[in-house]
Amino acid sequence: MLRWKPLPARLFIVDDLQARRMSAAENLQREDLSAIETIDGIADIVDAELIEDIEYLPMGERPAERVKALLGSLDSIRSSQERGSEVSTQSKALFHKFMEQVEQIFKNLPKPLEWRSFFNNDLPLLMDFCEEVQEVSILHHLNKSQTRALAKLKETSEDEFQRIVTPVCSFEHSTGRQDETPALSGVDQVDHDFHKINISDLSAREIEEIADKAAKKEALIERNRPRRSQSLSLEAKILLINRLGIPVDRIAARLKVNRKTAYNYSDNPRLVQSIRDLLDRGVSVPEVAKKQGCPEPLVWSIALEGKSDRERFESLNWGLRTWDYWYFNDVDKRFGDDWPGRIPAQLVAHTLFYFTREGDLVFDPMAGGGVVPDTCLAFNRKCWSFDIVDRPETRPEIEDFRWTPQDLLWPVKGKEKPDLILAYVAGGNPRRTQLRGKRAISGWKLGN
Repeated sequence: MLRWKPLPARLFIVDDLQARRMSAAENLQREDLSAIETIDGIADIVDAELIEDIEYLPMGERPAERVKALLGSLDSIRSSQERGSEVSTQSKALFHKFMEQVEQIFKNLPKPLEWRSFFNNDLPLLMDFCEEVQEVSILHHLNKSQTRALAKLKETSEDEFQRIVTPVCSFEHSTGRQDETPALSGVDQVDHDFHKINISDLSAREIEEIADKAAKKEALIERNRPRRSQSLSLEAKILLINRLGIPVDRIAARLKVNRKTAYNYSDNPRLVQSIRDLLDRGVSVPEVAKKQGCPEPLVWSIALEGKSDRERFESLNWGLRTWDYWYFNDVDKRFGDDWPGRIPAQLVAHTLFYFTREGDLVFDPMAGGGVVPDTCLAFNRKCWSFDIVDRPETRPEIEDFRWTPQDLLWPVKGKEKPDLILAYVAGGNPRRTQLRGKRAISGWKLGN
C-alpha cells in the first residue's frame, strides 16, 4: 500500500499579467538555462514589468524588440548627457519616466544586473545572432562566450560551422558506416578530432581557434585565386585612371576621347555608389567587380575608403612585417596580372607604408603586370605607370612608353614629380635609378 505524503503548497489568485511575471521569474531561476534562454528570460521579465505603459508598448512587436528599443534610447540619452551634449525635452521626459523603473527592475532580478551591461553585452546575442546559432546555443546549453565564438565561426566558414554542430551519429545513421567520417573542410588534422566532441565540451577559445584557422584558409584560397583581366567599359577605365591621379588631358589622350567626356566620368558618383551599395549588402569584391565590369583593385579602393594603412593590411589579410625577407612565389594573385618576374603586392604595400603617405604620387617606370598601380589603388596612392607592352583594353592605366638607355627622358610634360619611384629591373643586379623624384627605390624583378 502506497503512503502519500502531503506537499506544502500555496495558492495564488493572479491575473494574466501577474502570472506572466511569476512565470518569467521562475523560468529564469532554472539551473540548466543556456545563455540565449537567460537573456530572453531577462528581456521577458523587463517587458512584463513595463508592458502596461502606453508609451512603451508601441516600441516593438516582440518583448526583446521593445526592451532593446527602450534601453537603446536610455543609453543614447545618458551618453549624450555624459558628453555634455544637448538633449531634447522629449528625450529628457522619456529618460526621467523610465530610468528609475528600469534600474529597479534589473536590481530585483534573481541575479542583479546592470542594465547598460545587459544592453551592450548580452542583448546583441539575442537580437543580432542568426536563428541557427541561437538554436545550437540553446540545444547545447552554451554560455555567452561560447555563443559569441560560434557566431564568429559561422560568419567565417559555413562549412566549419556545420561540421562542428552536426553530431557524428547523424552521419552514421545516414550512411550506415561507423568506420568512416565525412570529408572535412578543416584546416588541419587537429580539427578532425573536434568532429567527435560535443560542441558544449569545446571552450570559447577552442571554437575561436577553429574560426581563425578557417579564416586563414579562406584568405589563402582567395589570395591564390587568379584574377582574370577583362575588357573594361569606358566609364570604368576613366574612373580607374582618375583614381590613380592621372590628369584629365592624359586620360583623354590615352583613351582617345574628348576632354569633356574624360572630365564628366572622372569621379563617376553613380558607378562608385553602385559599388558601395553592393559591398554594403555583403557582396564579395570579386563578385562586385564582375557585376560592374570593373577591375578588382578598383573595387578594393572603394571598399577600403576611410581606413588607415594598418586597417587596409588587416582587411587584405596581410601581416605588417618589419623585416625584408620575401617569398617571391607567394604573391597575392588578386593584384597584378600573371606576368614574368611578378613581384608580391605585399612587398609594394610595405614600401608604400614606410615611404609614402595617402595621396602621394608613386612612379612605376616598368609596370609589367601592374602590381604597383593595383596596390596603389588599394592603399589610396596615386600612380603613374609605363610599360612597352600596351594593353589599353585591360590595362588602360599603364601608359605606353619605351625607355632608351642613352637618354632617360621624363615621359610626361609638366612640373609635377612623384613622391616615390619604384624601379624594378629584370634579372642581375639592380640598376641605379636615374629618374629624379623625392624618393627612389631600385630593386629586382626576378625573371625566368
